Amino acid sequence: MTRIPQAFEIHTPRLLLKPYGRSDARELLTMIDRNRFDLLDAFPVMINQLNSISDARAWIAGRSSQHAMGQGIAIAMRLRHSQVLAGYLGILNLDMRVPKCEMAYFVEQSLRRQGMAEEALLAGLRWAIGCIGLQKVLCRVDPANEASLRLLEKIGFVREGLVRCDYRSGHGHTGDCVYMGLLASDFMRANSA
Repeated sequence: MTRIPQAFEIHTPRLLLKPYGRSDARELLTMIDRNRFDLLDAFPVMINQLNSISDARAWIAGRSSQHAMGQGIAIAMRLRHSQVLAGYLGILNLDMRVPKCEMAYFVEQSLRRQGMAEEALLAGLRWAIGCIGLQKVLCRVDPANEASLRLLEKIGFVREGLVRCDYRSGHGHTGDCVYMGLLASDFMRANSA
């Protein structure tokens, strides 16, 4: 079984990606508070767990435990030049028997539509496929989130299906999810330049 590095950094032209640490709690909570309403539909569990600095510390500790057990990784997305927290990239439901995972992501509202999500996803995928050895990555997306669906298709994800009433949003409605899948072999072929 592949051991998942506990400490790592992924550098892109504009971003630094590394696991959330205890010292990130205050900045994480501030970012969540600025984006809370927008994120409540797509990340209801995470958003409802993060209401105070102690909640943020507990959330990071829980993600660190999952990381240590090889179940997933919560990755802080930071701007390289300023080290400002820019978003979140999650490797979730890691199953090394296949090996596969789910990825989830968001970018700080003030930094959206600048290619940050694409840059983080591409770097995260390269790392997860190359370092961990994942063969499949799945993203679940609200069908109304056209920007995210376009981004995933651009990267090479394929629509694998629509699952109706798949989750309950933070606003209380039941929502459908488009399941987007990416095979490592397809990703490597498309990005081997």
